[in-house]
Amino acid sequence: MKPMLRFSIAVVTVGICFLMFCGQTRNDVVAAQGSKPVMMYRFYTGKDGLSHVEKIEVMNFDQNNVANLMETTSGAMLRRTKPDPPAADFGAFHPGPRRQYIFDLAGHEEVEFSGGEKITLNPGDIELIEDLAPTKGHRNRNLGPEDRLVLWVPIADQTVVRDSISK
Repeated sequence: MKPMLRFSIAVVTVGICFLMFCGQTRNDVVAAQGSKPVMMYRFYTGKDGLSHVEKIEVMNFDQNNVANLMETTSGAMLRRTKPDPPAADFGAFHPGPRRQYIFDLAGHEEVEFSGGEKITLNPGDIELIEDLAPTKGHRNRNLGPEDRLVLWVPIADQTVVRDSISK
């Protein structure tokens, strides 16, 4: 075998071994960090009568990695909305229609709360809607560029919990 070919094979072999070692090390680091927390945005009515948001961690996962949320009812809806035009203003303020979960499947949305906060929702986010009338509510803007796709799941117990649960 020519010396240059042997040298090339040796360099490729060392390179593959190096990449395998780096990949294994990276996987070990990820495994050591544990699972990424699952977060939920809770929309609620504050003592001031305005809508606010708090980010809370879903922590009640069982041994099968299932988190039991509040009991839901039938009538879940899959909803799709088109992006708003660039530089479009927010829609009107409105309270939530009922206590419900909203699971964000696709698209991006900005939400402004009558209490002053703003958040951006992305695929994978979970919302717990509890800012019901008589609050002024929140308003939304679909950022695009793709359609926003969400799953609305009504909660069986419609008893509203006012104010923050994490303070």
